[in-house]
Amino acid sequence: MNPMRIRFARHRETLAIMNPFRIRLTSSTALALTLFFTAHAQTAKEIVAKHIEALGGKAKLQSINSVFIEGVATMANGAAMDTKLWKVYDRLYRQEISSGSGSTITIVTPNRGWISQAQGGGFKSLPSDQLRALQPEIDPAGPLADYDAKGCKVDLDGKDTINGAPCYRIKLSCPMGQSVVYFIDIKTYYILRETRKGGSISVDFSDYKTTPEGYVFPFTILTGGAGEKINVEKIEVNHNVDLDTLGKPRKAA
Repeated sequence: MNPMRIRFARHRETLAIMNPFRIRLTSSTALALTLFFTAHAQTAKEIVAKHIEALGGKAKLQSINSVFIEGVATMANGAAMDTKLWKVYDRLYRQEISSGSGSTITIVTPNRGWISQAQGGGFKSLPSDQLRALQPEIDPAGPLADYDAKGCKVDLDGKDTINGAPCYRIKLSCPMGQSVVYFIDIKTYYILRETRKGGSISVDFSDYKTTPEGYVFPFTILTGGAGEKINVEKIEVNHNVDLDTLGKPRKAA
């Protein structure tokens, strides 16, 4: 065999191994692949971060210990009912819907939950699936605030349009099986809709306003199933809440 050909072949192999361009190309490709596989989660986190900022920032939301919301709910048939909602951080979620025939009251704590229908004859324990679905609502700052500290994760589930407004679909998944999809406005980063149970339960939010204390809340809430529209008339942040009275049912089953 020609010794010159052997030396040339070996020299070509050495150049291929030592070619810095090929090494840089391999590193760049690996970096591109890494970014490709992580961009999905990073984008979801960035969207949620901008949503938190649109509500006043993380520190502002974390300053909310309790919130009381009062308004009027108008049903699809035109009937009007008074609504009251209390949230106390890590302690209580309570909703009252009152009409001429009585009140429907829902109470949720970190460990238990009860419901009393207007004509149901006292409180009964909430089914476990309803209890798990409502427990994240105990946080008055909202489930997306500090979601990672609660062991939840967010994923970008594509884009959609709500009432003509382009939105990001952000899916929140929590350790106890709770799953919510939030539709976040691309321009304002406010939540325009949330859906649960695969979309069978939906709630729309609009008419966002800033309170005198600098907190941002939606003042119009529309539930998809019952067609119930709530117009918020009063919001109180960090006022005293009587937990002994509001946090327990009068009579539990």
